[in-house]
Amino acid sequence: MIIYSVTITIQRGSGVRPTQDQSWRLMQVNPLFHVFTSREAAKKWGLSPNTVTQWCNRGKFQEDEARKSEKVWLVTRAGMIRLTRRDEGTKKEEK
Repeated sequence: MIIYSVTITIQRGSGVRPTQDQSWRLMQVNPLFHVFTSREAAKKWGLSPNTVTQWCNRGKFQEDEARKSEKVWLVTRAGMIRLTRRDEGTKKEEK
């Protein structure tokens, strides 16, 4: 696993915020932006709220794609893409 680090220094109270481009870069490299709760993932991929939780309970995710933290399932973006065969925010293909 490769972990990237990005540092943006913004003085507190300055009213300065990261630009849209900087925010996008942070989301791309920071691994925390690639982990979701099962409910959050279901919403982002347009699935019913319990679908991802059921997949976790049934062992559909690989060992490095999901884990339980207390009572909440955490899943990776890569695991969701593998199971749904599509990226977040994209619609299901019509048959």
